[in-house]
Amino acid sequence: MNKQLGIWLVAVAIALAGAPVAAGAQCVTAVDITTADAADAELRRLDIADCLGGNRCSSASCVQFNAWRSAPSAQGAVELLTAIRNSAASAGESGNLNRLMERIDAWIAVVGLDAIARSEPAHWTYEEGGGGLFLDTPYAIEIDASVEQACARGARACAEGLAEAVEIVTDATLVRRINGVLLSPTRVAIVEYVTALDKRWENYFNRTPSQFPWELLLNSALYKQREQRGYNEPPSSQLILLHPSAAFAYATSGDERLRSALVLEALGYFTRGFGGSLAAVWSDRPNQRKVGYAILVHWQNRITMGAAYHGGGDPTVLLSANVEKFLTGNARKVRDALTKLR
Repeated sequence: MNKQLGIWLVAVAIALAGAPVAAGAQCVTAVDITTADAADAELRRLDIADCLGGNRCSSASCVQFNAWRSAPSAQGAVELLTAIRNSAASAGESGNLNRLMERIDAWIAVVGLDAIARSEPAHWTYEEGGGGLFLDTPYAIEIDASVEQACARGARACAEGLAEAVEIVTDATLVRRINGVLLSPTRVAIVEYVTALDKRWENYFNRTPSQFPWELLLNSALYKQREQRGYNEPPSSQLILLHPSAAFAYATSGDERLRSALVLEALGYFTRGFGGSLAAVWSDRPNQRKVGYAILVHWQNRITMGAAYHGGGDPTVLLSANVEKFLTGNARKVRDALTKLR
């Protein structure tokens, strides 16, 4: 009796161990696809087997979706949509893939506006016999027709056409499933996240030093190294390079203490509201060389001040012309305030 029980237990263990393998095998694309009919049949088989973005899908995007679904968050939804969009981008540059990326980009924007219901999830569904996605719209993705055209060019092109169709249906299915997971509380969280991010960008533009075209080109190149498709946080820092500006130069001794000056910041760095730079300064002051050098410090986009040395006499105190934004909003009052120091 014990022997029979042992044999039965072994048989059950083998069956259970083989079940995941069998399930995984269902999602393996056949390698002998050489005709359009065979490719269409294989695509529908994978779709029906829940392999294309469904519960049996094992792609990186599907794994990320399953992890996000267990604890959905606003930022996680944006990151997941970005990953799906980037997966489509890495699959090729065909018209179908480009249209899919455009729809995903538009859908991300819709999520940010808390109008998920208007994203028409039915358009993201690939139905048997339907032929594609977004049909009867300007963004139609003709999946079946595209596979048929690819297979007409030979076996290799047919396999590539099927692989592209698998990518498109998988990405579309995941987008549709995200729409189902995003319940009202999560939608509110997404709006709050996007709104807060928008305020951070507004704060960045208002409180960081202005940039000339060459500075913008340099800082944009540095920023793009970590930029992703979707919602990005503002830069945490920026470089200052050959930045000209006007300033007030105040001498601590001598006559005509208050003078205007031209400043050229050769190189500097700004982060978290503060920054510094090395600069050349020009000021027409008696008994001093006109050209000197300076060390400047910045506070937000309000005050730039520092010390300049012209090779003779005492150092000169520099204040940027935009100090008026902080003090009074009027350049004349700034000059009056500095004159009172005499």
